[in-house]
Amino acid sequence: MIESFTTNKEARRLAKKLLAQAKENEPRITADLQTIAQEVSAEIVGLENRFKSEMSFIRKLIDAAGDDLPKLQRKSKGVNDVLRYTFILPFDVYAKGFRQTIETLREIGYKIPDNRIWNAWENIETQYDKGYRGINITIISSQRQKFELI
Repeated sequence: MIESFTTNKEARRLAKKLLAQAKENEPRITADLQTIAQEVSAEIVGLENRFKSEMSFIRKLIDAAGDDLPKLQRKSKGVNDVLRYTFILPFDVYAKGFRQTIETLREIGYKIPDNRIWNAWENIETQYDKGYRGINITIISSQRQKFELI
């Protein structure tokens, strides 16, 4: 029980720290994404929900690590959705808009690890098809802020 209390306390501390970091880096990232959205004819939706709630973040960490404090700390470093954005692209420019978004982000200094692009379109009618249709990308800003673009 003491370990759970310590783990919960550490999860709260990590959540607060990572949310504060995201809030510091968010204005620049949001401005860049708004510019790119205009260029590729995308609509950014849900900006009011771009920050994961502290409680949701704490739950995510605890669910991933349980009472294992070192695992909790490792998992916190991999979290990519403290800050998250959603682009909606018209069907007729979807593929081109996606490629142009990736190219522009890279050109202006964002890193997109190849293994952090998940294309749900490739899962249609497979055992992994959950009905979701989109592409999820983990992006890293020049301030090393991880965020998710859907």
